Amino acid sequence: MYNVLKQAILPHQKVYIVGGAVRDIIFNKKPEDIDIAVSEDPQKYGKQLAKITNGRLITIGKDQKKIIKVVSKTSSFDISPIRGSSIKEDLSLRDFTINAIALNIDNNSIIDPFLGAKDIKKKKIAPVSETIFKKDPIRLIRAYRIAACYNFSIAESAIDLIKKYKNLITESAAERIKHELFKILDTPYSCRYIIQMADSGLLFSIFPELLPLTENPTQKPLQNKKLCLDFNIFAHTMRAYHYLETILNNNFNLPINPALKIDKKNISSLKLAILLHDIGKPEIKKINEDNTPTFEGHDKKGAELAEKICKRLKTSSKETDYIKFIIKNHLKPLYLFQKNCITPITKEAEIKFFITYSDITPDLLIHTIADILGKNKTASKQDIDFVFFGIKLYNKFQNQFLLAKSLPPLITGNDLIKKFSLKPSPLFAKILNAVEEARLIRKISDKAGAFKIAEKIISLNSQAANQKY
Repeated sequence: MYNVLKQAILPHQKVYIVGGAVRDIIFNKKPEDIDIAVSEDPQKYGKQLAKITNGRLITIGKDQKKIIKVVSKTSSFDISPIRGSSIKEDLSLRDFTINAIALNIDNNSIIDPFLGAKDIKKKKIAPVSETIFKKDPIRLIRAYRIAACYNFSIAESAIDLIKKYKNLITESAAERIKHELFKILDTPYSCRYIIQMADSGLLFSIFPELLPLTENPTQKPLQNKKLCLDFNIFAHTMRAYHYLETILNNNFNLPINPALKIDKKNISSLKLAILLHDIGKPEIKKINEDNTPTFEGHDKKGAELAEKICKRLKTSSKETDYIKFIIKNHLKPLYLFQKNCITPITKEAEIKFFITYSDITPDLLIHTIADILGKNKTASKQDIDFVFFGIKLYNKFQNQFLLAKSLPPLITGNDLIKKFSLKPSPLFAKILNAVEEARLIRKISDKAGAFKIAEKIISLNSQAANQKY
C-alpha cells in the first residue's frame, strides 16, 4: 500500500495518511478506508493514484470541502487538501488525539503532536482541544462510537466537555446522528456506553423522551401485584437493555443454553426498540386509590412516540416499522404466558401467535424475555417461568413452525381460478391465508380440506355482497 501511495506523489507534494487509518496501522490492523491529506493539488494526486491502482476517481463536495475519492478493487482512498499551513496545523483541527496522527508517505515517519499513539496504547479517547465539539457537534456522539467499537475509555477531560456542550448535538444532521448511534448499537457490549451517554446527559439531548423515565422511583406494585419494579423506569430500561445484549451475546446464565438468535441486520433496531420501549409510560401514568401507578396502554403510546423519534432520526421506513412493531407488541408474549398460567394454551393458540408475529417472532420473544428479566434486581419464580416459556416458544417457532411453513401450500391462486372460476382479487389472499393457517394448526392436510375452507369463505363473501345490494 505504501509503495503505491508513494508512486503517486508528484514533485513538491507532501502526502500523509491521517485519521482512523493511522490508528488501525498502529493496531496492526489493515485499514479499510484510508484518509489522505495532500499539500498541493489533491485532484492531480487522485488522478495519478487512480491510474496506478486501476481505480475510479470520484469528486464529492465543492471548494474547501471537496474530497477526491479513489476506489479500487482492494482499497478506498479519500484525498483532501491539508487544512492550514502545515500538517501539524491540520492535525490540531481534528477531534481526538488518537485521530490526530499522521504518517508521512515519503519517509514513513509518524507526526504525533498530541501524543495520540500514547492514548491509543492507554485505550483512551481524549480531545485535541476544548473547541472540538463546538466546531462539529457530531463529535459528541462519535466519542462514544469510537469507544464502543474499540473498547476504549473516554478521558475525564472529554466527559467534562461533553457535559458542557451536550445540547449542541441537536445542531447535527439527523442522518449523521443516526449513523453514529447505530454504529454504537451494533457493537456487542454497547450497554456500558449508552449508560455513559446517559450519565453525561448526551443521551437525553438526543432522546428527550427518555428523561421523564429517570424521575421518581416507581412504587410497588407496578401495573399489578405480580409485576413490580424496585427502581425507576430508566434504570429498568437499562437493565432490560443489558439483558438483551446478554442474550444476543449467548451469555445467558441459565441451566440450558438457549442460543437465541435474530437476523444480524435487526440488532441495532432491536436495541433501539428496547431503549424506547417504555417511553409511553409517563404520558399515560395513572395513580390508583392505593397510591400505586398503572401504565395501561403504554405499549401503544410508546409506539406512537417511537415513530416520531424515528422520523426525527431519519431511520429507514423498514427500521421504523420494525421498531414500532416491537414496542407496540412487546407485552403480547407476556399476555400469552399469563393465559397459559390459567389454562395451558393449545397448539392452535401457539400457531396463531406465530402467524400473527411472523418472522419477527424470535425478536419479539427475546425483547420480552429481556424486559421481564430487567424488572427487578432479583428475578422471581414467575419471571424465570416466563423466560423458560419464552424459550420454549422460540424453539417451537424455529424447529417446528418454520419447517411446516416452508412446505408447499395446499392450494394456490391458480387452483382457485380453475376450481371456482374466480378472478384475482383481495378475496384470494383471504382464502389462501385461511387455508394456510388451517394447515399449520393441522386442521387440514390435503386439497380437499383446503377447497372446503375456500367454498365456505366464497359462500360467506357472496352472502355479504347480496345483503349489501
